[in-house]
Amino acid sequence: MKINKILILIFFANINSVYIISQINDAVSYFPLKPGNKWVYSFYSTQFGQSGRFSRQVTSTNIYNGHIYYSYGGYYQRIDSLTANRYYYSSSNGCQWSPFDRMGDSLSAALNDTIKYDCGANYKVCSDTNLRELFGTFRRTKNFRLGNNGIIFARNFGIMELYTQSGNIFYVEHLRGCIIDGVVYGDTSLVGLNQISSEVPENYSLSQNYPNPFNPLTYIDFRIADFGFVKLTVFDVIGKEVEILLNRDLQPGSYKVDWDASAYPSGVYYYKLETEDYSETKKMVLIK
Repeated sequence: MKINKILILIFFANINSVYIISQINDAVSYFPLKPGNKWVYSFYSTQFGQSGRFSRQVTSTNIYNGHIYYSYGGYYQRIDSLTANRYYYSSSNGCQWSPFDRMGDSLSAALNDTIKYDCGANYKVCSDTNLRELFGTFRRTKNFRLGNNGIIFARNFGIMELYTQSGNIFYVEHLRGCIIDGVVYGDTSLVGLNQISSEVPENYSLSQNYPNPFNPLTYIDFRIADFGFVKLTVFDVIGKEVEILLNRDLQPGSYKVDWDASAYPSGVYYYKLETEDYSETKKMVLIK
């Protein structure tokens, strides 16, 4: 009888462990930090009436205090595999846990859970876990609020929306497209695509960017001879992809794209235009 009770306890303990692991894995999926994954956002600020698009991409990793951190949005971040807490790397020793970990969010939080933020000086609340439409399908989300500021994560897609408000100044970001594990969702093209002419060109062509050298903004003209999928990509001097400027279907015509390289160091870059029937690469130089 004692053996049977022990076996029953072990059985339920194993089931509970599997359930906990499943819950943590599901929570971690709300922010898929992985090299190569990329997100494109639109933004609007009432302060200067500014709007536009920008991208964030996991470009590198680093190890601090035995943990792997991923570069994202100007910070090194990680998701703890045991708690699904999101941490920022910090060299400050002011936090009560690790001098390297500054708390961001707890992706395992349930509705109305309160989370210590940063070094415990503030508290976020998981204010809702609603379904929201994203890329044509409803996704489970988690909204973490701190006063008038908030951040919304969508399962399997990461940060869907970020908003802040201070007095009459309001700022918001919306996810417009992303590349997760090599799969493209939504519109991953950046701001600055303008159709110059709808006249159908005889041939495909890619022009030299101008100005060149440039700092930090440059323009790229190209012509599309037939309807289809068009991709315009920027690579660094060693051939590493640094930016996808265009990734969508286009009608025939002449187009212009601008690239803002403010976030990149000086150096030689290459841009490549690809369609089903055409591919061409040109060189450009960023000097700061």
